This record gives sequence, C-alpha cells and structure tokens, in this order.
Amino acid sequence: MKKLPPFNKYFYYKKSVQNPPEDISFFTKTYKEFYKKKPTSFREDFCGTFYLAYHWVKAHSKNKAIAIDIDIEPIKYGIENHISKLNSDQKKRLSVLNKNILSLRLPSAEIISVSNFSYFVLKTRKEMLQYFKNVRKSLDKKGLFILDVVGGPDCEKRTEEETEHKDFSYFWDQDYFDPIHRIGHFYIHFKRKAERKQLKQFSYTWRLWTLPELKDLLKEAGFTNVFVYWESSDKKGEGTGIFKKSLEGEPCDCWIAYLISIP
Repeated sequence: MKKLPPFNKYFYYKKSVQNPPEDISFFTKTYKEFYKKKPTSFREDFCGTFYLAYHWVKAHSKNKAIAIDIDIEPIKYGIENHISKLNSDQKKRLSVLNKNILSLRLPSAEIISVSNFSYFVLKTRKEMLQYFKNVRKSLDKKGLFILDVVGGPDCEKRTEEETEHKDFSYFWDQDYFDPIHRIGHFYIHFKRKAERKQLKQFSYTWRLWTLPELKDLLKEAGFTNVFVYWESSDKKGEGTGIFKKSLEGEPCDCWIAYLISIP
C-alpha cells in the first residue's frame, strides 16, 4: 500500500471545500454584468491560506490580489504551499497581510469577497457594521462586495454529514445551536482511508446571520444597492451551483446564496 504523506488539515480543506476557478468565473461574470468590463483587482478577506487570491493572480497577467487574515497559521501554510508555486511576476501581484479585518484602513480593490461564511465569526451588530463600513470605504467606485450566505432549518440542527472523496472523507459537524442568540458551534473532521478519524481539525463559533439582517446592515454601511443571487435547484431539490439574481427565494431545508453589494 502506498504510504500517505503527513496529514495536513489545510490540504484536505482545499480538496473538500474550495473551488477557486468556479468562484473566479462567477465573480468575473457578475462584475461584467454591472460594469461591462473585466475586473483586475481583488481582495480576499478572512483569507485563511489565501487559496482564492493565489488563483486570482494566476488567472491573468494583469490580475492583482490582496489577502487579509488575522490568523498567522494558515497564512504560513499559504506562503509555503501557494506563493512558492508562483513565478516572480505573479508574486509581485499578490500581497498577503496578517491584519485585523476590522482595521480602519484597508487596501482598495474592484472586488472584495469573503468565502465559506467566515465573516460569521463577527457575532454582534456593532462588529458587522464596522466591517461593512470599512469595506465600503475601501471598495473602488466601480466595485462589488461579494458575500456568501448559508441558511435554512437544517443549519440549526445537531447533525454530522459525511462527504466521501476518493481517498478520504470530509465531515461537517453541527454540534450545537442556540436559537435565542443564533450562535452555533461547528466542526470539520477528516478521515483518510485505513486511518483514524482526525477530529475537530477546524472549529467555528458562528452567528448564523439572516439575509434581511445582512441586507439592512449593508445599506446602513452606505451601499446603494444590495442584490441576492440565489442558487437554483434541480429536480431532486439539490443545489446546481448556478446563482442568479432573485427577488424571492425557495423554502429550502438548506440554501446558499450570494449578497452582491455596490457602492
């Protein structure tokens, strides 16, 4: 049997959760809908290993990216495993900042995004409003602020879901939810074949914000328009990965949407 390399949670997170080419395609297409041109500058907030920003600078020779996160551990992984694979020109077009996202001065960009609901770590209205105001100040005049949002009754249940991949399994564990404060505790576990389960490799304490709450905060922060891009469903009720501007959603057990805000 082939010996597996040492386990690394960030490597398996990428394989389980992230799809940068698909995200970049959606971001670029949506930006062109609003401004009739291709975006070149991108900022990834709560960036973790900045895998999306890394792919952004690789996607086109004119693309520039900024990645920001307060946690140095995933940044170090990205430096060792992502930046090391870029050529000298691509490295010049990628800036990685170990910084608090609530800082008053943040670098500007045409597209600013947060992926995988990581901004849910901001649990109070005051914190979220401050973050949105900071984004509004730093977003280009012809810019988009893109947030993904998850919701539905299944997100509030105690459950653990396994997703099988070729040589490992990914587990999303919803351990606890307090409906009064809308605070939940969530974990990610992994299990490689013929090995013990790697428990609680990622731990999250999130407030499950609702779409109306977020839309109100974005408008209060100064965004002139906020649009919902809802994921369509197939005949089995499963998400298609296709998001379209919508005025009304479906009563799904679990749904994913994007909030697209313009200055």
